[in-house]
Amino acid sequence: MDILETKVGGVVVLMPEGNLTAPSDCQALDNKLKSLLDGKTQQIVVDGSKVGQIGSGAMRVLLRVGRALGQGGGRLVLCALSERARLAFKISGFDNDFTIVSAQDRALVKVQEPAPPQPGTDGKGTAARKDPEAARREKLRALAAKTLAVGLKKVAWPSGAPKAPADGLRALASGLLEGGGA
Repeated sequence: MDILETKVGGVVVLMPEGNLTAPSDCQALDNKLKSLLDGKTQQIVVDGSKVGQIGSGAMRVLLRVGRALGQGGGRLVLCALSERARLAFKISGFDNDFTIVSAQDRALVKVQEPAPPQPGTDGKGTAARKDPEAARREKLRALAAKTLAVGLKKVAWPSGAPKAPADGLRALASGLLEGGGA
């Protein structure tokens, strides 16, 4: 996986090329972002214009880095995602955890604005206590991200669940929302 790195003012812009679905691609992205965090970079834009698909591993890497930057007063902004990648973020619910804009020029402006409060905090960076419903929604989000990454055919459906992918996903989601586990 090639990741082009440029600097615009104090902002580092990363432009990965290809799909971010294989573990080796996620590791390459993770290594690049870790090196930026270790170098005390505070403002990062990830330009997804050359990324086709994104898997749950890459989302996890971006989420971790975004949270780390937010805790230190920095910011991560995603831009120019393909329709498929945008859909992956939306279905998983992670679109609420990121600032996602349509173009790099907009991202360069957004990354310099004060970051909104971190999700799951009280607005001051202190972890907020999750209620049981929020925990079930979080499980459902993780399941949706996993489903996108591995494909519906490989998901282990609960026993007795219909085998049609849409019906099986509904049954699995229903079990999670009713308090069952996956």
